[in-house]
Amino acid sequence: MGSVGETRGPPPFEPPIAVLKSQSAAIQKAIDQYEGAKTKDDKARAVSALSQASTLLSTVSTSPGDTVQRFAFQPVANGAVRVAVGMGLFNQLPIGKCATTEELASKCNSDPEFVQRIAPAVASLGFLQEVSEERYAHTDVSMILCDDTAQASLGQMLDNVGVTMMNLNNYYRKHGYKSPKDVNNTPAVFARGLKDIGYFEWLTQNPELYTVFNKAMAFHSLTGVEGIATSYPWEKLQPGGPDSITVIDVGGGKGHAVSEIIRHHPNIAGHAALQDLENVLADGTLVSPENVKVVPYHFLDEEQPIKGAAAYMFRHCLCDWPDESCIKILKNHIRAMRGYDSRVLFSDLVLSDEGAPASKTLRDINMMQCSGKERSEKQWHAMLDEAGFRVTNIFNRDDPMNSVVEAVLKE
Repeated sequence: MGSVGETRGPPPFEPPIAVLKSQSAAIQKAIDQYEGAKTKDDKARAVSALSQASTLLSTVSTSPGDTVQRFAFQPVANGAVRVAVGMGLFNQLPIGKCATTEELASKCNSDPEFVQRIAPAVASLGFLQEVSEERYAHTDVSMILCDDTAQASLGQMLDNVGVTMMNLNNYYRKHGYKSPKDVNNTPAVFARGLKDIGYFEWLTQNPELYTVFNKAMAFHSLTGVEGIATSYPWEKLQPGGPDSITVIDVGGGKGHAVSEIIRHHPNIAGHAALQDLENVLADGTLVSPENVKVVPYHFLDEEQPIKGAAAYMFRHCLCDWPDESCIKILKNHIRAMRGYDSRVLFSDLVLSDEGAPASKTLRDINMMQCSGKERSEKQWHAMLDEAGFRVTNIFNRDDPMNSVVEAVLKE
């Protein structure tokens, strides 16, 4: 027995050999699948499997104490990367060759000592390559962060969402530990000391944040946008209704998704529509008038004005809203669909009913900021059923970003 008052540390960390071998085998299997992949989709699935298996191996081979410590330091890592972006470190690093800390300091209006604190930190996170002592070069990650929309995406998460997340527990302590349903008193608004104002209304009242938000959404619109065009059988749809419309991109912003669909399926040109709020469309779109009809539309407050379209598509829209709001949005489409061969399509996440990866579950936590949510397959079925629809198919089910849920009216 130990002496009175003796402090014992945790037992030695010894991950089971069988588990390590199992995860190593899963990694090798994914590599073999990638090597033998014949199509782009097969390669993407193999890379996804490789990433998940590698993450699991890292998890089981890291001690619990180190895991907690690494997590506790995540805000510090976020801060280092945010400073690197803010000072222009990635943009000032030359492409195809390395630069010294002195050269970067001169270009970033900084000093070598400060650069030599920030650069090694972000290099250790994979955001730069440390070529030799005080010499750095780009990685694939830092090249992405030279793009202003990618920088806006990072800024949106760290400068905007980060404030909400740091106050998330305080919100639930006050309002109860249950999913938020009040769209006018969201965690994001609470974190700013406000109340009785919607998340998007608050954003529009803060022009700088709103600009960053819109740029970030443009970046996300480009991420995986090809998936919606290639994972659904658009060729089966025929133009419908008085306006002869095949697809309406509802809440489609600048029209990234519908433009990509037309690029892959030219026969849809002239039989498509783009809808969003008037102020969003007024800033300009990516679509050409001869290919896509542009119609201002508020899907929460108005019934769908275009009747009989073959597909009413929502891409990353319903995740912004709680179930009650989504049901209202869907019911606003029932009259337009009734009596026609119409369906609704949701290009969105579909969480596994069990064992969902962090890449998806954390996106669900992210949506709490505006009282929204990502949904599991079971939740999609339940919400659509309550709104008067039934799910007919789920395409690209395992995609990390863009599954496509198809539903029709129950009646």
